[in-house]
This record gives sequence, structure tokens and C-alpha cells, in this order.
Amino acid sequence: LGISADGRRLVALSDSGHRFSARLEYDRSGNLSGLHDTNFGSLAGLDGRSLSSKADGDAESMAPGVEGEIIVAFERRHRLWRYRPGITVPEPLPEPVEMSDLPFNNGVEALTLLADGSLLALSEGKRDRDAVVGWISDRNGWSVLTYRAADGFRVTGAATHPGGDVLVLERLFTLRGENVIRLKRITAAAIKAGARLDGKTIAELRPPLTIDNFEGIEARQGPRGEVLVYLVSDDNFNTEQRTLLMMFELLE
Repeated sequence: LGISADGRRLVALSDSGHRFSARLEYDRSGNLSGLHDTNFGSLAGLDGRSLSSKADGDAESMAPGVEGEIIVAFERRHRLWRYRPGITVPEPLPEPVEMSDLPFNNGVEALTLLADGSLLALSEGKRDRDAVVGWISDRNGWSVLTYRAADGFRVTGAATHPGGDVLVLERLFTLRGENVIRLKRITAAAIKAGARLDGKTIAELRPPLTIDNFEGIEARQGPRGEVLVYLVSDDNFNTEQRTLLMMFELLE
């Protein structure tokens, strides 16, 4: 999920290689109220053709780049591609060497641009019992770090708070029907090579609150200086699930 700084434009990617964009509408109180000028299309591959297979089009996370591009992380065939503004064909980016060792369906689930221009990437694949492997970029490439994902929760997305911290979206789902979403906050100072990140839980959604398979997150500063957090869910092409777009105000 990507939201423009003024909150007027949305771009979302699916794990089937599709791209959706729209203009966001708000009511007089500033609440999210609808979409218009929608556009649905496909991401292109290196040959300029639409990504047509799950193996090629399984986009799991995206982030803006410092030059206005969109950087997309794919799983199954793990890779990072950069889509420049107005250019259909992507450019492959150097990736962490450890990415190729991730399970085919447990790739980079969270990707966000930090305030200093570096990228933070967190995987869904386990490094040990209660942590996942992640990376932070710099001019020389990527450095490894880990993120504590305990209590059965799995990373599904990340966004950078306007103040520089990182918000990590996690989900717990069990075959018994338990479905919980939580939001954790990592301080900017803690994010560095070799760190073991352990965010602080700042919000949790569970029934009877509205909940679904939330996998995308974005954050921006609102017109009054407030922090607005957007979540989008993936319905997995399942009629029992929904694709929801929700906006929250984060109370500091």
C-alpha cells in the first residue's frame, strides 16, 4: 500500500501482479469516505509484458524510493524491482544475499523507506523460534538484522512514521478461527545493522472490531499535524474474506 503525502492518491499492489490506483475522498470531518478515478492494471516484467503467473507476480511489499520510484519485493522467486515514474519496465535491484535462502512463500513481507533514505526489509521466514531475518540498506549494500515476531504473530507490512520510527503490522491467524492484528512501533535509533529489533505494541485489533487479513500499511501526517495510519486487507480471492481500506488516527 502506498498513500501520497497529501493523502489524495492511493497505489496498491496485489500478490497476483496487479496494480490498483485511485483518488481518495474524505468527508468534512476528515474521515476516509470513498474512492474515485480508479485504475486497475498489471505490473510489467523485465520484458515489458504483464506478469501473468503467481510465481512471477507474487508482490508482497512495496516502498517509495528517494527518486520517486516504487520499489517492490516479490516472493516465490525472491527479488527486488524498481519501477521508475512513467516507465513500465522495472529495473532489478541488488538484493540481500540471504534472500535467496528464504522459503519460497515466506519472502520480504515488509519494506519501508526510512527517513535517512535507507530501506528496511523484514521477511516472513523464521531465523529462529521467535525472530525473522531482516535487512537495512546503505551505500555498500545490505546488512542483516533480526526482528522479534513472537506469540504466533507474523510480519505482514511496515510503514515509516512521520517522526522517523517504524510501524510494523503483524497478524495472528489459527485454524481455530483466532484472528488478531497488532501494530508495533520501533524507534528509529534502534534500527541499525546487526540489531535485534523488538517493537512496542501500540494497537491491537480483534473481534468484535472490524478485522480481516490486513497485509498493507502506510502512514502520513494529516492537516492538523496528526499521524494517520492506513491499512488494507487481502481477501485471498476468498468469498469469506474482504478487501478493506481503513484509516486510523494514531494518538501519541
